[in-house]
Amino acid sequence: MKVDFAGRNIVVPETLKVLTQRRLKKIERFLDDILEVHVILGVEKHRHSAEVALSGRWVKLNGVAVGDDLRSALGQALDKIEMQSRRHKEKLKKGRRRIGQRALLRTVKSAPTEEELALAAEAGRSDGDSPRVVRASRMTFKPMSVEEAALQVSRSQASFLVFRNARTDQVSVLYKRDDGQLGLIES
Repeated sequence: MKVDFAGRNIVVPETLKVLTQRRLKKIERFLDDILEVHVILGVEKHRHSAEVALSGRWVKLNGVAVGDDLRSALGQALDKIEMQSRRHKEKLKKGRRRIGQRALLRTVKSAPTEEELALAAEAGRSDGDSPRVVRASRMTFKPMSVEEAALQVSRSQASFLVFRNARTDQVSVLYKRDDGQLGLIES
């Protein structure tokens, strides 16, 4: 992490540099990849201002504060950056929970389980030929009722349909069963 200090009408004291470095280590717990931080401190008559601009790989945060002295202004600006970084981390956590809804299938290569090895041995495959999931397509989940989805599945050649249930607002799967009926999977 690269930290640049600049002063407007002031030379930045070493104590504020150390304080900033200490607070940024605390903020680093919330953001994984902080690339650079710009700290601008300014003094105009009786007004002390601090601006902190943090750039990460996936996020840019900015905190501006005015106080009675440089230490309090810098502390307020760093508090704002810390709150923004906490919110960003929470947003990422919520996004990871919803990743299944976006149908982002990627190639998955993991160590095969004992069951997979046994199945592979029966089929005559070696360890390196374990099954992989490959992205087929991206899907958008249209809000519709179960009845509408049933009509759409019965009209199409597809054996299943992924849709957003208009009543519950959850992602559901409707599929054709072997006995000719339709099955419904709700999340």
